[in-house]
Amino acid sequence: MIKQENERFQEFRDKHGGKKICILYGNCHMTAIRDILQSVPEFTKLYAIFPIKAIQDIKSTRYFQCEVFYKCDIFIHQSIQFNNRYGSEYASENIIKQLKPGCQVISVPNLYHLPMCFFPQYTEEKEFVWGGGTVFFRDMLLDFAYSRGYTLQQTLDLYTGNIRPNEVWGLINLDAMFNSFIQKIKIREEAWNIKIADYILKNYRSQQLFFDPNHPTPTLIKQISKGILNHMNVRFNQEHVDTFNDLRIDTYEMPICSVVREHFHMIFPQVTIRLTGSKVIQVPMDLKWYIKQYWSMEWQNEDLSFVKRASSYLHFIMYKVYNQYLKLKKQLEKNRKLR
Repeated sequence: MIKQENERFQEFRDKHGGKKICILYGNCHMTAIRDILQSVPEFTKLYAIFPIKAIQDIKSTRYFQCEVFYKCDIFIHQSIQFNNRYGSEYASENIIKQLKPGCQVISVPNLYHLPMCFFPQYTEEKEFVWGGGTVFFRDMLLDFAYSRGYTLQQTLDLYTGNIRPNEVWGLINLDAMFNSFIQKIKIREEAWNIKIADYILKNYRSQQLFFDPNHPTPTLIKQISKGILNHMNVRFNQEHVDTFNDLRIDTYEMPICSVVREHFHMIFPQVTIRLTGSKVIQVPMDLKWYIKQYWSMEWQNEDLSFVKRASSYLHFIMYKVYNQYLKLKKQLEKNRKLR
């Protein structure tokens, strides 16, 4: 593996002779930032980004022995802490120690798993997966509703705040969660070159900044990217960055509960969920479809009775069959137009 990566890096350096080699270290947020930076002409004149693996795809710490971590000119990292989920060997500080002298280090915000205040329904329970990947993060409201036999309308009322059982909402203190979120950012950004707390405080009511607790929206990704470009003194067209639309990071998007929207006076619209994200059925996902598709995977919830899990699995199979029907219908329509 190391030999192949070193050969690939050498070919990359030869191809981009005269340019400084950058690497972006972190999770999928960094992939989105890389796409924006590479779309800026003034950046690509001076720099070339060697694509390293995202942290979640690095299966062995031997990967950090690759030459790129010793010979890159710019190291842009997501400030991975020692107590990260992958191991202390993945911490940014350990990698920075092996960079060559003179390598420029730029630390950007790491907001992964921080904005719990906007998604209090999110839980740490085992995710619902299919086909080798996550389809849904666990949703406390929907697990509660399904386990108690709520109808779809009752569950919509639960999500929109018309029904507020104390055993659910009584455990949630949104103000305390929000203050904790902002405080963590302000403490951590003392070590970040790119600041973000003030931007979040100014815009969280008027713009959707997060798809779920683990993924910021393009709005926030673009703000961080502009911070990097300014920090590197790279000229760029602000309108170009603001309108860059090839970012697919809504894979696990969760709806924002009406209770949360009302509490924080959020005014941005949220109608369609997961425009490009993961779905059981490839149809436009509104809150109703989010609930129905989530429930179709409750068969993975080991806390439920056999009957409830079996009912969920039956719906899941029906939805998968229906999805195949939609694909076939779309293909037939395409063939018809080509005739």
